[in-house]
Amino acid sequence: QSCGKGSCNGNEIFPFRSHPRLWKPDPLVSSDILPLLKVWLAEKNTSHSDESYDVVGVNNATSNGMTTEENSIGLVLDLGSGAGRDICYLAEELKQCRHSLLEQQRQQQQQQSKCMRSIHFIGIDNHKGSAKRCLPLWTNRGVHDVTESCNIDLNKLHRVRDHFMNVSKMKPQTSNQSTILCIFAIRFLNRRLLSYISNSQSMQETNGNMHVTNASQTPPSKRAKHAPPPPLVLPLGTLIAISHFCKSEEGASWNFDHPKESSVLDRWELKKLFNDAVCSSASGEIMPRWEILKDDIVPDGDHGRTLIQFVARKVA
Repeated sequence: QSCGKGSCNGNEIFPFRSHPRLWKPDPLVSSDILPLLKVWLAEKNTSHSDESYDVVGVNNATSNGMTTEENSIGLVLDLGSGAGRDICYLAEELKQCRHSLLEQQRQQQQQQSKCMRSIHFIGIDNHKGSAKRCLPLWTNRGVHDVTESCNIDLNKLHRVRDHFMNVSKMKPQTSNQSTILCIFAIRFLNRRLLSYISNSQSMQETNGNMHVTNASQTPPSKRAKHAPPPPLVLPLGTLIAISHFCKSEEGASWNFDHPKESSVLDRWELKKLFNDAVCSSASGEIMPRWEILKDDIVPDGDHGRTLIQFVARKVA
């Protein structure tokens, strides 16, 4: 079995190693998303108190009903995934990380603390040719077993919600449960979708309501044409990570032909969007739904354009 083709099903014999590459992922992917996911993958003991959180902020005892224990599957969703290179990078690096953890445990004979966590990557794009571009790359790089491509119109929020709800269910072929760890978008902007995500509820919040509608229970033909979708429900600790063209400061001009100015973020647009998303506690206290972890401006490295590197974590 060649290097890069190792199995990732818990019975690995041949180690997986990422291949050399002639391209680089977005810096947000390599410098921010990857380290957070590596720490989650390496967590072995999740027997914490009700008040403790793991690396991505998930309260292990009171998350949205989806376990973050050792046998859980973490889901990473790439919005507007295109050719799937960022997913490929993450999948390779984290698959290698998982194999290294398993090898360390074998050497230390830690059979009782075996790494059973895994991460699955889903590329979401509305382009019908996206899967044809992604799948050969993922297969050649040896990560086809931990990746999948999904064709969804991200302007249709009902479909987005249905998909998010469906991917978070227990995998029928295993005893493992899945939980959304991270949603990221690289040079893809859908303001309506970001607003919908920013106002997502937690399972604790929905449990306090009389009834929360599951959009997937209502056939599309019976949904009101212009009715807003029910709120999105995300686990506490879910990361939202965005790298996109952004003005360097408030009120700055945009002197580039591509992308057009209407597709460029204002300097504090994301910060305001996620800071303004609040909910009420049981005692009536106003609480922020998100904690902003990063909000930096960096050059794109090509044409002098500026990008925002934004990361927030769901806390309520």
